[in-house]
Amino acid sequence: MASPVSRPIGETLIENGVISPLDLERALLQQRISGEFLGRTLVKMGLAGEQDVIDALGMQAGMEKVELGKMTVKEEIIRTLSPDIARFYNVIPIRREDGTLTVAMAYPLNVHVLDELAALLGCEVEGAISTIEDVDSALEQNYSYKASAVSEILDSLIEEVGSQEKEEIVPDNVLYDIDNLAQLANEPEIIKLVNLVLMRALQTGASDIHFEPYEDEMRIRLRIDGVLYEIAYPPLHLGIAIACRTKVIS
Repeated sequence: MASPVSRPIGETLIENGVISPLDLERALLQQRISGEFLGRTLVKMGLAGEQDVIDALGMQAGMEKVELGKMTVKEEIIRTLSPDIARFYNVIPIRREDGTLTVAMAYPLNVHVLDELAALLGCEVEGAISTIEDVDSALEQNYSYKASAVSEILDSLIEEVGSQEKEEIVPDNVLYDIDNLAQLANEPEIIKLVNLVLMRALQTGASDIHFEPYEDEMRIRLRIDGVLYEIAYPPLHLGIAIACRTKVIS
């Protein structure tokens, strides 16, 4: 991402033609009284819309604004994200240049989404500002006809990581050093595995997710309508890494 712009959000909104300098003065006075963020104050006063504030914050973060409804995205770009990943993160890939993938997102402040996508895809990921309506419409248009089965992807991933040596995913120098445990939570395989479990839980309407490590095996179960169903058996040595990941995102 580009370096954040130091210009205050009020000046950005004036430049975008959303508010006037007088509006900004009124909002700053009200903000001193309420102690709330300026963006929230402007929305409450009816001087700016929520999307106006989101756009301005995204611009401060160095993001461009795009109009998805007027864009034609190539099929090979759409395919860089699976349907479930795109829906889970609520983003649409729009281009890939010099190894960097740009995704349109309705919530540009969710920068952790870009970090997780970068870890999952193994490339740089930048965000572009869009709207909730445009992202939802683009998801429906580009992914509705080929929704992938999360269970199949999850099974494939577990088979893949299960075939690797323990040290490839959880090196001993990390496993037994508490200062390095956070590293486990950011391993691409672990991020994807935990996210896929969350997607499966959302799709099935599960009320509980159980990560259960035992002496000789580990299993993951979902509680659906009061009944626990087994959905996966990750390699036992991933237990600590999965626990670290769930703690980080919690």
